[in-house]
Amino acid sequence: MLRPASLTLLASSLLASLALPAAASAQRSLAYDTLSAETPGAVSCGFCGGEKVSVIYYELPGGGGLRPSEFPLLVNELIVAVASGAPTAPTTCTAGTTPRDGLFDLAVYAGTTVPTAVRDLPAEGVWPGEIEVSSMLEVPLPESISSSATMPMYSVNLVSVPLDAAGLRVEAGYTYLRVVVGLRPDAAVMSAACAAGQGPSGLPMRDDARIDAHRNLVYAGPPIAGWLWNEEVGVAGDWAIRLDVRPLGGADGGVPDDASVAADAGAGDDAGVVMEAGTLDEGAAPPPPDAGAYSGCRCALVGAPRDAAPSGLVLSALCVTLALCRSRRRR
Repeated sequence: MLRPASLTLLASSLLASLALPAAASAQRSLAYDTLSAETPGAVSCGFCGGEKVSVIYYELPGGGGLRPSEFPLLVNELIVAVASGAPTAPTTCTAGTTPRDGLFDLAVYAGTTVPTAVRDLPAEGVWPGEIEVSSMLEVPLPESISSSATMPMYSVNLVSVPLDAAGLRVEAGYTYLRVVVGLRPDAAVMSAACAAGQGPSGLPMRDDARIDAHRNLVYAGPPIAGWLWNEEVGVAGDWAIRLDVRPLGGADGGVPDDASVAADAGAGDDAGVVMEAGTLDEGAAPPPPDAGAYSGCRCALVGAPRDAAPSGLVLSALCVTLALCRSRRRR
């Protein structure tokens, strides 16, 4: 298996490339998260191997987001941040301090109509009305690590995964792109909250901000075994999952909007990224009627009081680096 080539850039270089105006490049960066050198982030603790996180990019109310008129388009690159750590309980985990690569399954799909009911949709592969754009197994991703095991201070790695040198074409008629990051089981990750041998290969990273509905998802393992919107399980933030695309349709090719990153790079200092399991925020959507069944969900502790999350240090700066990853594609 090919291992990722290492390349580290300053935060200013990375974020400038994610926010290029249309005049400089027709490439467009899709991102709901706001992770940058000026905004806090978080590591969500409660995952085990076999579970997943996902983001759907589509046209947002008011005309923002990924518009149907931007299809056909080319999908060029996936950018994702994952963290080293191991859950010790549904709401706590230990911070990883040793550099390592975790193995993850990555997939991009295109669809026609964004579903609202996702619980019973397939865990793997396409959903109704979708096509597979790209699918890769066992991708080695360099994980963000903490400088301290007791007081988490994570330097955030945004890992770039090129999908195709020429871009993967999605024809007109499709209206959204869905990205899935699967956490493979890793027997070497000793987890007190997961079954034996089911420690997660890594933990998902997100921003620490209030989110809008129907953009981010988790796939929870047994006993839930289904998809859930982040707001259903109280995950307060957007996953650090981004796509670089090149629209070929009639819409403008990259003017930033509320689904594009145009963050100020700021200073490149380390920052404390809070370790938590996504407890229910004030103002977040209430738990579903059968919320009692969700208390065992390994991706979040539904309905937990806000102060139940383990303490962590949140600062206003993140040290953001970019690593290039090359991996084999599913055949």
